[in-house]
Amino acid sequence: MPSREDVDDVLQRVGLVAISYYPEIHVDEPDYSVGNDADWCLEPLTDLSAEQRRELHEAIGLAITNPTAHRYALFQRLLDLAPADS
Repeated sequence: MPSREDVDDVLQRVGLVAISYYPEIHVDEPDYSVGNDADWCLEPLTDLSAEQRRELHEAIGLAITNPTAHRYALFQRLLDLAPADS
């Protein structure tokens, strides 16, 4: 189970990547990949199942490309992973 600190680290990384993302980024940076950014955001969470990692990877990608629509769902999903008292 991830610690609250790990979850907070993921949220901070997602926020940083989301504010750097813009729809035309592929024009300016042809090698850019939302998937690579999502991988980096997930690095602090080392003890997830493959299914949890896949679901979070998808949720992070959505939060990066459209934070207004998807940040709350990601936030809830991450908080559900962390112990309540940490």
